[in-house]
Amino acid sequence: MDMLRRWTGRNNGGSMERSRDDEERREMMELSRPLLNLRERIDRMFDDFFDDFPMPSRRMGSTMWAERTFQPRMDLSETANAFKITADVPGMSEDDIDITVSDNNLIINGERSEESEETEQNFVRRERAYGMFHRQIPLPDNIERDKINAKFKNGVLTVELPKDEEAKSQWRKIEVKSG
Repeated sequence: MDMLRRWTGRNNGGSMERSRDDEERREMMELSRPLLNLRERIDRMFDDFFDDFPMPSRRMGSTMWAERTFQPRMDLSETANAFKITADVPGMSEDDIDITVSDNNLIINGERSEESEETEQNFVRRERAYGMFHRQIPLPDNIERDKINAKFKNGVLTVELPKDEEAKSQWRKIEVKSG
């Protein structure tokens, strides 16, 4: 009888049952992995879409609105004379943006707040949106830091980083040939 108990795992901690349960658990994880991966991708997609909006956060069982940061979309282009950074910052004005050069970095900070209110006979609807961003962009050594300039128009920030003379002389366009 002791031999049977040891072999079945009864009365000694259930090692046979545990190993069977562990195996079933592993099989379930393997089967559910594609669904978990899909869920993670969908979560990332929604996170990327809603980066610019305040989102609810759960804290101690209640839903509270948390201030979210957003990262403006930025494009970097290069010509023979300069690098150009273009950032989409909708809902902001030039007064909401702060640009500094520190060490070897261009630092762009911004904060926006937007409020709207609609009043009708029986109700008032008030909406507020807040957001902050901080972008730190490493600068190449061949930039004339004292000539960096920025322009803002229609929610688009453009920062021009002029190259020094040595960098301008080294820049050349390479022709792409077919075949």
